[in-house]
Amino acid sequence: MRPGDVLGALTGDIGLDGADIGKIAVHPAHVYVAVRQAVAHKAWKQLQGGKIKGKTCRVRLLK
Repeated sequence: MRPGDVLGALTGDIGLDGADIGKIAVHPAHVYVAVRQAVAHKAWKQLQGGKIKGKTCRVRLLK
């Protein structure tokens, strides 16, 4: 998975503004995405059980 895949899912599928998304760190087993706190709950709720590039997402909010 690439940062662009995650960005596309957040901006296209969920409808977040690109300005609401910060750094995206892709690791072999997980991805960290910095999202503006005001829209973090919306992103979390929409991605629960969803898929990005055909892979099921498990989403957690970190503080």
